[in-house]
Amino acid sequence: MKRHIGLLLTVLLLLAFALPSAAQEDAISVDLTPYEGNPVLSTGESGAWDASGVGFPRVTYANGMFHMFYSGWRSVEISVGYATSDDGLTWTKYEGNPVFTLEDPSARRGVISHFEMLDGDTWVMYFTPSEGNGIADNVMRATATSPTGPWIIDAEPVLSVGAQTDWDFYDGLEVDSVFQTDEGYVLYYTLLQGQAETGPFYNGGGIGTAVSEDGVHWVKYDDPLTTEEGFAASDPVFLTEVDAWDAGLVALPVVRVGDGIFEMFYSGTGYVFQDVGYGTFTYPGVGYATSADGIDWARYSDAPILTAEDQGFSPSSVVVSDGIHHLYSTHYTKSTNTFDISVAVGTITRQ
Repeated sequence: MKRHIGLLLTVLLLLAFALPSAAQEDAISVDLTPYEGNPVLSTGESGAWDASGVGFPRVTYANGMFHMFYSGWRSVEISVGYATSDDGLTWTKYEGNPVFTLEDPSARRGVISHFEMLDGDTWVMYFTPSEGNGIADNVMRATATSPTGPWIIDAEPVLSVGAQTDWDFYDGLEVDSVFQTDEGYVLYYTLLQGQAETGPFYNGGGIGTAVSEDGVHWVKYDDPLTTEEGFAASDPVFLTEVDAWDAGLVALPVVRVGDGIFEMFYSGTGYVFQDVGYGTFTYPGVGYATSADGIDWARYSDAPILTAEDQGFSPSSVVVSDGIHHLYSTHYTKSTNTFDISVAVGTITRQ
């Protein structure tokens, strides 16, 4: 009975979120250019908590200011830092960083992933903790009245990996986007590591979604027509495509609703598994897709909208202000072996 209630809730909420299909038929033009002042946030000084790298910026515009939460690491220990900006381009790190770290000694790698949002007057963080040297199976939730904390962690997880036969069973889930509508909350997630080598799984993982009435209790999307092993309990909404530029991996969806359409920025690569050894590798680029309902997605192009030779871009946030998109990404540079945070600025128009 509980499963049928959950399925009904999923269907009703997703129908409520659906937008007119005609919006997806519009001609789209994407014009995003890396900011000439990149990186906008760099690693800390030697010995600092973020001396080894910074990335995964989660940016929110609220109360006349840009707020950024980001991962920082020293060796393999990951914590969450905070920075602010007046224009989204020039950032100041909070002097009291990090604002969130795991004190649990069993979480040796710290906070594996995180996503922050402002819900009314409350800051909400969804995060995946480490477990020993690995990744926990559950996504946790924490809240604070200030972006700098203190953060109070909920007693129970809010989202978990699937069962062993499900498509989303592996080493942890990452919450990549959460937003609120008049009907409730929508969440998009990906697997933190690739799928298993056997069974009904995809080498490139996949992107899933869930809905909630309160932001705490979530129901994963489940297509009732798919009952075969791997997809009986839930279903992905976006997968790799054979022979496409992102045939190896699709992950890290940044999703927003605007101008009558869902839009997704995601990380993709041409990293292809083969029967023996591994295939060729291309550094991650940013793809773009649109949807009328948040379930059925159409790729904008057969090429990434943001890429560079020997560099990788993994999107983490998009903020639209006065019609201008600010797309924030983790940026990896091979020549210097550095991770920092960059932004691409521009417009996306529809005719």
